[in-house]
Order: sequence, then structure tokens, then C-alpha cells
Amino acid sequence: IQGNASFEGDVEITLGFDATVNDEFIVATTTGTIGSCNLPATKIVNFNGFLYEFSIACRNNDELVLTVISETLGLENIEDNSAHVSLFPNPANDVMSFSDTSINEVTVFDINGRKVLYSQSNSISVNSLSKGVYIVKGITADNISITRKLIKN
Repeated sequence: IQGNASFEGDVEITLGFDATVNDEFIVATTTGTIGSCNLPATKIVNFNGFLYEFSIACRNNDELVLTVISETLGLENIEDNSAHVSLFPNPANDVMSFSDTSINEVTVFDINGRKVLYSQSNSISVNSLSKGVYIVKGITADNISITRKLIKN
């Protein structure tokens, strides 16, 4: 933007990829100054089954910046899909695997939906996790999502 700018109203955020916490996006800059910044402080966006919360801020009096402040698994992903696929062992102490070897990405979420572990294979070490119930999401080479519950001993 050339000259001074004012930002008011709402912000529409469209994601085209999976973002991570602390990712920062400068969505506007000005050669002048930002006169007013009347935007919501945060905004939640649903993308690819995850809820991303962004902070919205005018920074250095010349930038509009979006920062990812949280990423959680959306509840609609917790379903019984691909019934033939299982986790083993379950309950698990050390390493957990999907029975489907076409799964090439595993993400583990705590019961609040926060990502706690990630692996680019069909198995993952869970020995660092506390005892409890977790949600495990596997992604196949065909980009099919399979979600299961895991009990950690």
C-alpha cells in the first residue's frame, strides 16, 4: 500500500497449506503509516480438519501481520473411518504402529486436540507421552485420513 492506511472490520483468512504455531504472515505493508487498526485480535480458521487460531496485529506502524498462535484437531475428524485399519499395540508403552503400511504420516494429539507427536512413517514412539488417551491420525500415500484412539500405558 502506498501512503497511509487504515484497517477496519473483519479479516478473511484462506489457508492453502498446513500452518504451524508461530508461523507469521505479513499480509499488508504500507510506505506510510497505519492510521487505525480496528480489527479483531484473533480469528479461528478451519483447514484440512484442523482449527488454526491467528493473532491479528498492526506492527511497526506499517505492517498487518497474522501469526498462528494455536493449532488443534477439529472434532469432525474423530470418526471410525477405514474399519479394517487398527493401531497396535493398543494400549501402547513404547512404539505404536498402524496396521496399514500405506500410511506414511502419523500425528498424535492429546485429548484437548493439541499436536504432541509427529512422524513420517506408519509408526511412532510414544514412550515420551504421559499415561492417558490420545487421538492418532494417519495419512496414507493417497491422502486418506484415518483417525484412531490410543491408550498410553
